[in-house]
Amino acid sequence: MLEVLNLSETRWLSLSLSNVVRNLYRIMDLVLSSLNENSLIKEKSAEKLLALLDENFVIATMFLADLMNILKRLIKIFQSDYVSLSHINPHLEVTVNSINEYFIESEDVKPTYGIILRNYMDRRKISSNEIPSLNYAVAIIDALKARFPESKLYNALSIFDTSLLPKTEK
Repeated sequence: MLEVLNLSETRWLSLSLSNVVRNLYRIMDLVLSSLNENSLIKEKSAEKLLALLDENFVIATMFLADLMNILKRLIKIFQSDYVSLSHINPHLEVTVNSINEYFIESEDVKPTYGIILRNYMDRRKISSNEIPSLNYAVAIIDALKARFPESKLYNALSIFDTSLLPKTEK
């Protein structure tokens, strides 16, 4: 039996949102099956929900599950006890490169569509031409680049980072 949680009782923090999307993609087939069964007995709310949870919704959910897995690694860095701005750049680069590889097509390279979305595409025999535009991935990269512009000043500040000083033996 599925239980609908009250939105005000759900934590929507970064890692919690990642868990919500991950859990939703894992039970998506069960949700759709249950709604389909209920719509067959003419339950109006199930019919309306089933109409809303179309193929594009499922694809978007799988896409967000993959995207959240990428962003979760970066989020954990920011939630650690010590964050050095001068050392964020490599983590940002890995995040941006992963998003590019998974979701953004370039002249030379086709996107791989992540792990979760790619598995869904393979199971349903969906071609990349049938995938709606994933402009949200581009928007995430743009937002990261705007929030953390490439700056040599950040890298230069690492000389003031006391955690990088050599350990002295006494």
